[in-house]
This record gives sequence, structure tokens and C-alpha cells, in this order.
Amino acid sequence: MSEQFWNLISCPICSQTGSIKNFDHIICKSCDNRFFRLGNIPCIFPSGNHQIDLWNHLLGVLVENEKQSVAILNSELSRPGLSLVTRKRLENTLEFRALISTSVVEFLQHSGLKAIKNSLFDKHSTNSFWKYYDLILRDWCWFPGANAEEMNEGAIEKNSEYDCAAEDENSIALNNILQIMEPAIANGFKPSRILFVGAGAGRLSWDLHCLFKPEMTVAMDFNPLLLSVASHLIKDKGELYGYEQNLKDGKDISFYQWPLHCPAGDKQLRDTWFPLLADARFTPFAAQSFDLIITSWFIDVMKPDCKEFIALVEKLLVPGGQWLNYGPFLYEDNVPENIKYSTAELKDFLQLSQFSIINEGFFQVPYLCSPLTNKGRMERVWGTLAQSAMSRNHLEDGGNYEGLINSESLPPWMVMPHLPIPRLNPGLFPPELANITCLIDGKNSINDLKSRIALHLPEGYNAEDVIYQLFMDYAVTSPNKY
Repeated sequence: MSEQFWNLISCPICSQTGSIKNFDHIICKSCDNRFFRLGNIPCIFPSGNHQIDLWNHLLGVLVENEKQSVAILNSELSRPGLSLVTRKRLENTLEFRALISTSVVEFLQHSGLKAIKNSLFDKHSTNSFWKYYDLILRDWCWFPGANAEEMNEGAIEKNSEYDCAAEDENSIALNNILQIMEPAIANGFKPSRILFVGAGAGRLSWDLHCLFKPEMTVAMDFNPLLLSVASHLIKDKGELYGYEQNLKDGKDISFYQWPLHCPAGDKQLRDTWFPLLADARFTPFAAQSFDLIITSWFIDVMKPDCKEFIALVEKLLVPGGQWLNYGPFLYEDNVPENIKYSTAELKDFLQLSQFSIINEGFFQVPYLCSPLTNKGRMERVWGTLAQSAMSRNHLEDGGNYEGLINSESLPPWMVMPHLPIPRLNPGLFPPELANITCLIDGKNSINDLKSRIALHLPEGYNAEDVIYQLFMDYAVTSPNKY
């Protein structure tokens, strides 16, 4: 990887920029913590090399689970009373499971993982490998001109063109994003450094990279299988195969072998597209590293509060840099209701953080509509392009604020906790809280106060709750307060 890429990297442990060196091992020269590669992909997590221990464990569980699945299917095949059609289906399913699991396991092992279980990670799920497998097929074989080669000899003519998806989801996504970006492009915006957060199997990041031809595009994701496939196809120009069951036309054919390949792109493009495995919550880049950040189908699946991610985006963008978000709002059931934000709330958060909404739009799009199955659905997605403020003054000094805060119209810094708290009247707070209120100096944010006091609180106390309660008790007024 280029020196330009490594110069932007910031250690997720000690926060030093330029301290991580790309030797035989990836090491931070400031804090001496080590990181690793999966194949040729840098893996830079706050947990350091412990992350690969987790992935090795998940691979070990995957191998074990697949053996159990094979045993169960063999048991089912031994049951009496099976029709010939049922037996054929079970036999095909057994062969299909063996093919797909073998291909995934062998690919991950070739990338550098080892099937080593570790009881420390028993609570983690192998969904990180399986959940988004269809994205690989969607990105790299469900598009016009793709061929499905049937695995059972003679079932279809070799290399015959199969009925591909009626709509190319990759092209639809690209065209919708370009439509959202049209005002900025018309105004001369041409990104030079792009960060794609949640790049998945990589196709959209690659299409945009080929279109804009920036100095660099970083495709970042947490999923080792998806990004390793993308890297193999794009960087290495490698060949892979994906497997899929045929559930569409009722024929005896049970599964297909799809050739996965990357559309053409010259060496310069491949050399300036960089894969990175990392945690979006601790994106390891220096401030103002990118002029365009893209998130696609990401906001509703990220774990932290979206307001925290907005703060990170604002940090990583150059002044006047742009954030393009594209996707639905399909929160999982276990997500607390208070952070299942709507499009209106996200726009409000952006404006409170002094972003300008350049353009937005809603689209009805197909999602994972395979040409071989009856699966797939239509989704309503929202695309928005927001520009960060040209000045960073609002991040550096909160100014002065006299009097009490109206609870019915909270100021931006109480909603967006990364913004600095203004200098409030010290007389609002009792003297016994001076060790906390002295930190309200116009520079520190609620997030800063949290990090300062968290270690000093008794067990069971939440630092954020304590800080907000402080303001509600002494600095905020409401009709019912007195």
C-alpha cells in the first residue's frame, strides 16, 4: 500500500497519526501495539491482534457447525418413507452445503485465518461470515452479461447465458447516488480522497472509484469474508466462484456455480483502491483525511448512536467535505427506540452540527433479487448529500451563554454531545460541584466531560446520565421546574 495511505492512518489505541508503520508486522511506533493483515488487507482494530483470535474462533465454530449440519442431513436421508423427489432434494442440499462451506473455509484459510476455537469468544456468532453472503453474488455476478455454469453436467448448455436479474442492482445504486450528487458535480466537485464506510463486498466502492478516479478510495468494512473477496477480485484480479441454489423454476437443477469477476479497471485504478478491515466506531484515520465519505446501507446497522457517527464524519472530512448516505432505515428489534432515528431526525442532527443539506431523494429499489431464486424484495431508500462547514470554529469554542437554558428548545451542544459546551454562569452550580463545572470552559463537550469523570464514578453510575442530570438540575429551566 502507498505511503500516502499510511500517512493518513491514526492509531486507534493511542490516537497518534503517522505512527503506524507498515513493516513485516504492522506496528504503532508510539504505543508499540501491533496489528495484522488478512491476506494483503491491513486490519487495524483497537483490540489489535486479539481480533484475529476472534476470527480464528469463528472459523473454528463454522467448521464444527458445518460438520454437524452434514451429520443431520445424513440422518435425514436415512429416514424411511422418503420419496425419490425428497431424497434428491436432500442429496442436492447436502452437496450444496458441502460446496459452499468448503469454498468459504478454504478462502478464509488462504487469506490467513486458522480454525482455532477459543472459549473467550463463545458468545460471538458466525453470522459475520454467513449473514451477507448473498452480497458477494449480487456485487460480482448478478449483473448483465454474467453466466451461470450449472454444476450437474448436461443440465444446461455450458456457458449459456442464464436469465439474469431483471434489474441490475449495482447499476441502480450507482445511478441513484450520482443523481443525489448531481448538484455538487455540476458545481465542480471532484473528490480526491474517498472513504467508503461499510463497503461490504466492494462493488459500489469500486464503481465509484472507477468513475471519479480519485487519488485514493479506502473501502472499509468489519466483515473479513466480504472484504477479502473484494480485495481478491479487485486488487489481485483473482478468480473465485460463488454457489447458489436454484429455487425459481422448479427444475431438478439444485445449484449453480457463479464465476465471480471484477469489471475492467486499469492498474492505476486498482493501485489506488485500498481495502481496510476496521471498526467504524474507531475509524483509524487522522482528522480531515477525506473530502468525500460514503455510507451505503449502514446507518441502521451500525452499533453506536448515529449522533456519534456524525461527529466522526465531521472530524474526518476536510472543511467543506461531503458525506453521502444512501440506504433504508431497517433497525433491528433489539435497538432501543430512542435511537431508531428517522430521516427527519438525521437531517436535524446534521443541521445542528452545521452541515448543509445539498440534495436528497427517496428511491424504490430491488434488494438481493437473485435471478435463480424467488427471494428478494423492494426497499424504500433515502439518499442525502450533506456538506460540512467551511469553518471549524463551532468545534473549537462554544462561546458564552448567559442565563438558563429553555428545556423546550435545547441548544445544539445538548443534542449533539461532540459540540463544545459554552461558558455558562458559574453561579448556576453549587460550589461542591466545582471539580466538574470547572471543565465547562467553552472548549470541552459533553463527550469530553464523560471521558474525564467516568473513571471517578461509583460502580453502576453512567457518566453521560450524570452529566445530563447536572445540566437539567441547575442550568435548564422548564415550566414545571419551579
